[in-house]
Amino acid sequence: PRVSTKVAQNERTLFTYLAANEPNTFQEQLQNAPEGWWHVGVDDLWDYFAEGIRLDIQPGGVHHVWSGVTYALSKVEPEDRLTQRVIKALGILTIVGDVNVQALSNGGRVVPTTDLLAWSINQPIESVANSLQTLTKRSAVAFRRADGFWTFTRGSDLDLEAEINGIIQ
Repeated sequence: PRVSTKVAQNERTLFTYLAANEPNTFQEQLQNAPEGWWHVGVDDLWDYFAEGIRLDIQPGGVHHVWSGVTYALSKVEPEDRLTQRVIKALGILTIVGDVNVQALSNGGRVVPTTDLLAWSINQPIESVANSLQTLTKRSAVAFRRADGFWTFTRGSDLDLEAEINGIIQ
């Protein structure tokens, strides 16, 4: 509901995600579901709402999150499905999160921690942590240690340590 409230147009609501027979909806996932139990991850919501997120350029809008997700996805190999899922889940959790970086604690708020990201896509914490470390090395995400959550960054492709070592030598 929080994603729908922030970015939904009349045709992009939670109800249409659940009931419509359109691309990237729950109905499409039901038709393509594997045998047995399966999990709909938070990342699946990204695929449905991405266009609305991209178009939300008003003040207070979430286009910047779309930009962060797009940048991070460009840093990932196409076959690295887990890291793609982590990025999309981080995008959704960033949008629905009520993160106030001025607050002293995040108690009672949805914040994109490693544990929550792993839970949201039903993957082991260690695997998600490895994906986040890869994204950190590629300057696509950063962990805000003071606040305890992950965020997107538009880092440089410059290897600062290598540049410093080059200048020293």
